[in-house]
Amino acid sequence: MKKQKKPTRPARYNTFQSNYETWRQKVERCDVGVDNRAGMWVIIYSCFGEPEISVLRKHSQRLADEWTKTRDDGSKVEIASNPTLDELRLIVADEKISSLAFIGHGSLGAVRRYEGRRWVNVPWYEFADMAGPLKQGVFEQRTCAMTGEGSQVRIPVGTFVMSDPRRIYAAVNHYFPDNAGFEDFQRHIHPVYDSDGSQEINLLEPLTQ
Repeated sequence: MKKQKKPTRPARYNTFQSNYETWRQKVERCDVGVDNRAGMWVIIYSCFGEPEISVLRKHSQRLADEWTKTRDDGSKVEIASNPTLDELRLIVADEKISSLAFIGHGSLGAVRRYEGRRWVNVPWYEFADMAGPLKQGVFEQRTCAMTGEGSQVRIPVGTFVMSDPRRIYAAVNHYFPDNAGFEDFQRHIHPVYDSDGSQEINLLEPLTQ
């Protein structure tokens, strides 16, 4: 009898599995940050040069205005422009920050941060490493969110930052030009999961509509 080959796992499956196990342990012991009604809401944008800075600044302010309208107490939404990697780590880990949005460049599995005259990718597994107590608000990824041809592990950036994957939003498999603004993203952004993540397979296949 011909010996059957064991099924192969995607290249980053082990990274996914270890991060999933850490995330599930946090969920099970309720290791979460402040309630979204009391937490800080932060919008991050990263870019360089005009006219892109003006486009992203307007996009960020429009989103901040929309978010502020939904806050019962009218609390201000903070905007962080071009944070350094250390500043980004502090934002993602801060248990007082309950909702995050990232506006700029990227793909579904990574965002691009501009620092020191160069672009640096920050992938989903680095966001997982940064995560402190899980956030209870929303995570909006307002970048291009292509998965790439042949991609076998398609993990949105905020997957292991949030307590509930159903509160993660992106425009999966959409490409946006540099001048795309709030309305362009608003037409395409949607929840990327319809599962609470209790089964690991549910987080390996985000929605693509």
